[in-house]
Amino acid sequence: MAMRGGACGVNWRRPASRSRALRARRWLTSRAWQSSSRMQRTACLRLHVLSGLLEQLREADMRISSYDRQIRALAEASEPARRLMRVESIGPQTATALVATVGDPHVFKNGRGFAAWLGRIAWAILAHGTEYRPAGPQTAVA
Repeated sequence: MAMRGGACGVNWRRPASRSRALRARRWLTSRAWQSSSRMQRTACLRLHVLSGLLEQLREADMRISSYDRQIRALAEASEPARRLMRVESIGPQTATALVATVGDPHVFKNGRGFAAWLGRIAWAILAHGTEYRPAGPQTAVA
């Protein structure tokens, strides 16, 4: 269910993404300048509040972009992170997080040890994600 509200006499729907929110802000501000002589005081106040919130969203988006650039630069400077990024679906954020968390990968004897450290259970890996539980009292479900 989407929130709806009257912004400057328009039935406006809350955007679902940052880019849509920024486009909505541009549209609202341009419409505000076009019809400022006809706007009611409450509608102008709503637009002012909404513009302030969207400005904060734009600033947060700029900070996030800056952090993404810093993480990308760290990943490109680190040889282990570059090797991890060669794996499909591993980007700069995941690679730098793994390098920072694991540190020395030689701590693990093999991939199974690393998978166990991540929380993957051997039977789940062998069963390819299907609901398989080996027989035995240690796996009994109450």
